[in-house]
Amino acid sequence: MICYSCGKDSISPEPDPDEKPIPDLEPDPFERVVFEAKEFEFSEEYWWPEQKVPQKLITCQVVGSNYPERILAESLSGIAAKAVNEGKNDELVWISVTTPALDEWYNRTVNRLNISANQTMNVWQLLDHLTAKGLVSGYVVYDYDNGAGGMYTKRDDMDNSANIATAVAGVINAAVVDRSLESKMLDAQLLNRFDASSDATYTEVYEHLKSAINHNLIMMVDPKAPHHRDVAIAHNSMVIDGSSNSDMDYFFGKMRLSSPLLGWGFSDEFDFTSRASKTGMITTASNWCWNLPFLSAGSKEYQTKKVKSLHPKDIDWEKDGHFHSFIMSDGDNMQWMELNFTHHTDYWANANNGSFPFGWTTCGGQMAEMLPVTLDFISETQPDNVSIIEYGGGYHYPDLFGERTNTELALRTHAKKVNLHMQRNGIKVFGFICSDLDSPEAKFAYQIYAEELEDLTGMIAVQYAPYEGGNGEIHWATDSNGRHIPVATSKYSLWANLNHERAGDPDKIASLINQEALQAAATQSVANSLTMVHAWSEFANDNGLTARGLTPVKWTVDKLNENITVINTEEMLWRVRMTHYPDEVLQIVNEQ
Repeated sequence: MICYSCGKDSISPEPDPDEKPIPDLEPDPFERVVFEAKEFEFSEEYWWPEQKVPQKLITCQVVGSNYPERILAESLSGIAAKAVNEGKNDELVWISVTTPALDEWYNRTVNRLNISANQTMNVWQLLDHLTAKGLVSGYVVYDYDNGAGGMYTKRDDMDNSANIATAVAGVINAAVVDRSLESKMLDAQLLNRFDASSDATYTEVYEHLKSAINHNLIMMVDPKAPHHRDVAIAHNSMVIDGSSNSDMDYFFGKMRLSSPLLGWGFSDEFDFTSRASKTGMITTASNWCWNLPFLSAGSKEYQTKKVKSLHPKDIDWEKDGHFHSFIMSDGDNMQWMELNFTHHTDYWANANNGSFPFGWTTCGGQMAEMLPVTLDFISETQPDNVSIIEYGGGYHYPDLFGERTNTELALRTHAKKVNLHMQRNGIKVFGFICSDLDSPEAKFAYQIYAEELEDLTGMIAVQYAPYEGGNGEIHWATDSNGRHIPVATSKYSLWANLNHERAGDPDKIASLINQEALQAAATQSVANSLTMVHAWSEFANDNGLTARGLTPVKWTVDKLNENITVINTEEMLWRVRMTHYPDEVLQIVNEQ
């Protein structure tokens, strides 16, 4: 049709009835996500990425119950940590939290790093401060999950946008901002770089950002939880929630061997830990951790204080009678080591710690990298009769490790890191939890660890369920020098409300140990066994007092017959070696 006033076509022709209309395209949520590809080197020595040392510290005060502000503070702490690593700034952030243990680690780390300048800011002042330095590229908006159910409970209506926001923010150095706080971004003159509530999936985020994602670690965290996101942002970690088995299998399979899984999962503990193990990853149980960038700064160049260990020349080999050892579980739990293990009167600070020989499992290698002053404290306060056990070098199941990839390569890669840390930290006993500690796969792993771990006194293998599943059996492997290394299993477990034959309360376990000694005496043999202590079980004694941790062990010890000597883990292993391979032990004694 012609417009007579201008002589031009002014009306479009009628559309072809057979031609389908072009639909409106959805806006691309990644349109404003601008980043550069980045390479992250794999370390043969360390699990965690390096955090460089700052010259200054900023303490960010935030209300503990205000989770959106805490998530924002975590993101700013991560941005600050990355800036220090890249030489763009000289300040790290300490997010205010007060517990007796964290107060101790804060003061020790300030002294270790020689920090003299320390400012205090609230989260909005910190945002303005880092923005003025040009470190904050903008913000990523999300909707905080206010759905019914507590943290780490599986929820059908879970909003995972906080996790997607954290993964994107790490790549582009953006603040992570709940939608309820978005208006404050106008005051900071920051632009919205990404809307994490745009129905983007974890897989879509990864596919868009994978050239800048760090494949040496991954975070698994409840979207409700603010904790620990600073490490993910500082090191470009992918962040998932772990409620989906397919997500876990997909993303775990993208990570390099012996990479740490930060945080914790939703499903059954065995399920997500076994999925990580099968891809050759370790779980760190770090979901409640705080302030790891500051606490870990400079740890790669720092020599922690070595723990005390027992040499066979110092054992009284003439001692008559029977022997028993107790070991506390769950030392592979990194957030426990940081927050309340050392200063809690149920555990390390218990008045009975050192009153009788004992064995404590710890994540010594993980602490050396991320909590070095905590390992220093344990070394300084370790009683002479207490054994420190490296529990897995990170939580994993050796009999499943690397099943989806190269089993031997995965085991040796992990074992070499464990060995370096045990040598540096002075720990001589390696322990771990197995899915099936009698399986051929478990025995293959024992041999790999015996070959790779130098100067090893022995190993402790614990059945995932039940702890006492090994029934005290001793497995054997040979080290690189041809010496026999025992892999001892637990005969009993001190665990409340278990109806198992060899598990129960202090009365039952003491009775079983006494019976074992009587049976051994009848055959003119020596009983030498161990009990695993479930760290979280509460028991009541004859007076109605309720306790958990070390106190119920003391109740058990007090009920043992006089001909039973309680010994620590190292002595138990040396006595096993002396019983079966005395020439090897005597050779070690004579070498000193």
